[in-house]
Amino acid sequence: MQTPPPGLARALRRTCRQSDSWVKEPQRRTTFTHLVWTSQSPYPQLSDLDDAGREALLLDICSGKLRPILPPGSHMPRPLEVLMQRCWSQEPEVRPDFDTILSEIKELVPHVPLTDPTPAPTPFVTPEVDVNQLLALARQAASNHDMDTASQMFARVAEMGSPEAQERIAFFYRNGLGHLERDLVEALNWYTKAAENDYPQAQVVLGEFYYFGFDDVVRKDPAEAVKWWKRAAQQNYADGQNKLGVCFYNGAGVDQDLDQAVAWFQKAADQGLAKAQYNLGACYANGWGVAKDEDKVVEWYGKAAAQGDALVQDKLGLCYQYGWGVSVDLELAATWFRKAAEQGHAGGQCHLGWCYQSGEGVTLNLEKAAQWFQKSAEQGYSEGQCNLGICYGNGWGVAKDLVKAEALLRKAIKQGNTRAKQVLAVLKES
Repeated sequence: MQTPPPGLARALRRTCRQSDSWVKEPQRRTTFTHLVWTSQSPYPQLSDLDDAGREALLLDICSGKLRPILPPGSHMPRPLEVLMQRCWSQEPEVRPDFDTILSEIKELVPHVPLTDPTPAPTPFVTPEVDVNQLLALARQAASNHDMDTASQMFARVAEMGSPEAQERIAFFYRNGLGHLERDLVEALNWYTKAAENDYPQAQVVLGEFYYFGFDDVVRKDPAEAVKWWKRAAQQNYADGQNKLGVCFYNGAGVDQDLDQAVAWFQKAADQGLAKAQYNLGACYANGWGVAKDEDKVVEWYGKAAAQGDALVQDKLGLCYQYGWGVSVDLELAATWFRKAAEQGHAGGQCHLGWCYQSGEGVTLNLEKAAQWFQKSAEQGYSEGQCNLGICYGNGWGVAKDLVKAEALLRKAIKQGNTRAKQVLAVLKES
């Protein structure tokens, strides 16, 4: 049997404690086996590269494209070489664990004493790895839709303590992306780690799990949701502030406090969060925690609508249609209804249909009115069903069909639409 390098026993003990956390599991075990025999870096070229070359090399290592290099004269025994290849395997059942590696190496070199008086060779120091550099590579892989590489790299950086990577790998587990199977327990585990490391995005998601319940993994607990959303809100994270405001508004997990709700909505709205801007506008519209103020309603609805929020675009259209906080402007009302309708908002579709049916803000067109009512009705919107029923009952924009008219009106009635009930009564009498 060939003689191993001096200091093997010491190297065994030292490398058991010093795991190369910058490569994934197969590479780490192969690196261990390589280091034990050669006492040299498995990637000697790493220290000679510039930043760009270093990034490319690390990406190849982490994605499994690059194997360690055996230096000339290493004379690695064939059994040890086979062991190293097993360590490299992408199949988990083929890869030996560290106890097995140690056991097999001891069998290969039975005469090496555990206490080795030979002076230790110059220790190999793993090159310092820039976590942000690896994180950037993981982001790049994800943006390139290389989810296998992204999942592997996010996992490694997460183990190095990066909160962002912990949140990302939680997302990958939650959705079964890359090489990971969907695992909600693991997702919860990593979201919790990231949240405990004060990563606000993870705190918001974890709060959602507790607020709504998360399959069979997390029971519904609004108070726990409030705890996490408050931690995110205190970091000035707008989504956390808005969600905390919702809790104070609903009295979920905390005592209801409309003043507090408005205060948190205001903080998030000031940061440009469309949902918070709508919520703040709704508070001014209804006098929740603040005095009613139609000017403020239009101001905050307008800011949210400008960001493309379909719900608020529809609400803003109603403001211009009825003159709530602004002068009546039917053309502008129709414009906002259209923006909402084209995004698939059922209310906006119904209101745009009404514009075409009445000729207010647009040229009268009964066919287009019926088409928009149809889109709204198909989403189960009771006003859309009622208006489309009226179209069929009168032959407005569609062929007259009393059977369809009655069926649509009854659908709306089931949802509590009193106008549909009145219309059906008139239809029966005619």
